[in-house]
Amino acid sequence: MKTTRFFIAFLLFNSLLLNTTIAQPSKANSEKTIRDLFVAMDAGQTDKFDMYCAPDFKIMNPFLTEPSPIAAFKGILQSQKTAFPDIKHEITEMVSDGKNVVTKGIFCGTNTGSMMGNPPSGNKVKLPFLVYDKLNDQGKLVDRFVQFDMKSFESQLMASKVSVEQIKKNCWAAYDALNRRDYDAFKKTVTADFTEYTAGPAPIKGVDACLETYKQFFAMAPDMKFDIKNITVDGSKIYVESNVTGTNTGMVMGILPASGKKVKTMDVDILTINAEGKAASHATANPNEFFHQIGYGSLVNPNTGIVMAIFEKFQKRDIPAFLTMIDDGFEFDAKDHPVLPRMEAYKGKTEFTNWVKEYNEKIQNVKLEPQRFFADGDDVMVTLNVEYILKSTGKSYSTPLVQHWRFRDGKAIWLKAVGGKPMEIALTSKK
Repeated sequence: MKTTRFFIAFLLFNSLLLNTTIAQPSKANSEKTIRDLFVAMDAGQTDKFDMYCAPDFKIMNPFLTEPSPIAAFKGILQSQKTAFPDIKHEITEMVSDGKNVVTKGIFCGTNTGSMMGNPPSGNKVKLPFLVYDKLNDQGKLVDRFVQFDMKSFESQLMASKVSVEQIKKNCWAAYDALNRRDYDAFKKTVTADFTEYTAGPAPIKGVDACLETYKQFFAMAPDMKFDIKNITVDGSKIYVESNVTGTNTGMVMGILPASGKKVKTMDVDILTINAEGKAASHATANPNEFFHQIGYGSLVNPNTGIVMAIFEKFQKRDIPAFLTMIDDGFEFDAKDHPVLPRMEAYKGKTEFTNWVKEYNEKIQNVKLEPQRFFADGDDVMVTLNVEYILKSTGKSYSTPLVQHWRFRDGKAIWLKAVGGKPMEIALTSKK
């Protein structure tokens, strides 16, 4: 019995070995396929890729976040050919066993075309690359893994044509302009598409849009000042160390009262520059310290921003807009809410929408002023001062409110509101 099992296993092993040997692509053919593919890449002939790649082809590349199909391969090459019309992959060494091919080489090209939306720098790029290719039994490429130094690529691509001293001088001028609130002078030191990465939940693009955001910060602390301590230039990046000081004497985000607290913090800004030495983007290592020091640390919680947006849309009676910010199963516990005589719990977006319509029919919103936010993860609490006019009588009504919001995946799922004076007082009091 044991002999029979061994014999069957031996036959299966030899059959597998025989099939593998027969199906193995030759070393010469495999290497020719990869060399021809590189020729097509340099010529920008993406239509030929299907000749060399299998339908289930996948590529992994520093430009990609995950293994991607042939369409991504074509897209990368088209982008590179646009940016580097003279693109050349110089093969220095190739090793193959038939099914696996490893290629070492040098990428060369001159950036005379747009690269990822950036204007051409005119710089030459030359850097080594390593490619591992795996072919199937039919000699078609099924997997490609590409490796090169992305930092070196970016540094060569965006290397400034001006001296380090000139770059530093331009950087000093940018911060000096902000300290003087000379926004026209600041615009001369940066690119038109200047991007701010740390002043909001999403990047702010365009120098004018960025300046509007900066003005909001200066309005919160009119005496805010950047005291530059050191500037380090590293290729296309600049690291700026500074002391930031100021006093919160202005409204916070345009709606919250000033705390009067002083700010003093050491920060490091990270800027990227173009070939002319102008700043193209800005980020900071400690973007939330300002709000923490003035006592409004809860504002850095993204859910707080959603509550503020809901208030804005509610004030404008833009029902469709703020309904997009709440979950379909949203629950509103108004049993302790004094705004309408009918105090109960509302479940689901439909019931809540009906409550909002009833509110708008009976109540004129005069003032809705958030005073403080307290946020912890998915929970946000806010204290408000509110003032209403009852449309049927013209009688005014004001009271403090406390709201407790709860979020899931960026949408409000629950709200409980607790008020001071009940609405019945307003209904029965004299105008």
